[in-house]
Amino acid sequence: MAEETKPTGNISYEILSWIGWGALAVGAAIVVSSLNIADMTNVPMGAVVAVVGVILVVVAMYLKRSMKGSGK
Repeated sequence: MAEETKPTGNISYEILSWIGWGALAVGAAIVVSSLNIADMTNVPMGAVVAVVGVILVVVAMYLKRSMKGSGK
């Protein structure tokens, strides 16, 4: 943790990626559990959470690629 001198380091897209995957998992879990109990009221919310997760993962991958290209 001592090397965290610049805020736009490798740590930012790692955290973003983890948050994205977490949101994707939570959204998928909401959709699956709603389908299991045949209650469709939570499906749109679960889908939105999953889509946000996908967007965060894509942004994290883009940041990772752009940092690799310009960094070293």
